[in-house]
Amino acid sequence: PDGSIDPSGIVKGWAIRNAAAIIQRSGIRDFFIEAGGDIQSCGKNASGHDWSVGIRNPFNPDEIVKIVYPRGRGLATSGSYVRGQHIYNPHAIDSPIQDIVSLTVIGADVLEADRFATAAFAMGRD
Repeated sequence: PDGSIDPSGIVKGWAIRNAAAIIQRSGIRDFFIEAGGDIQSCGKNASGHDWSVGIRNPFNPDEIVKIVYPRGRGLATSGSYVRGQHIYNPHAIDSPIQDIVSLTVIGADVLEADRFATAAFAMGRD
């Protein structure tokens, strides 16, 4: 409402992307970085297979509802089932988003995925 920008919604993705760049510059080609559910993968796992990521059921966190293979891309999930309501409607700042519980995005890198996951969540279901 006041025209200010709050980058806190994408800082985690930015930090992971920068960590991945440092790792790549050091010559490491196979790695997997995860922080708070946001992920950047590169190369293969120790078994020589693509990295795999389980997407949790937000209503039963012990249940995996989907396995995805980022294949060098970033993955980010925005949701209210772990940290509670913390993403708000940008048009009604006192109104948290309640019609989405979890939303996962795979992007070119984790920063892209993080910003689109947060933005899509904030847009709400409609």
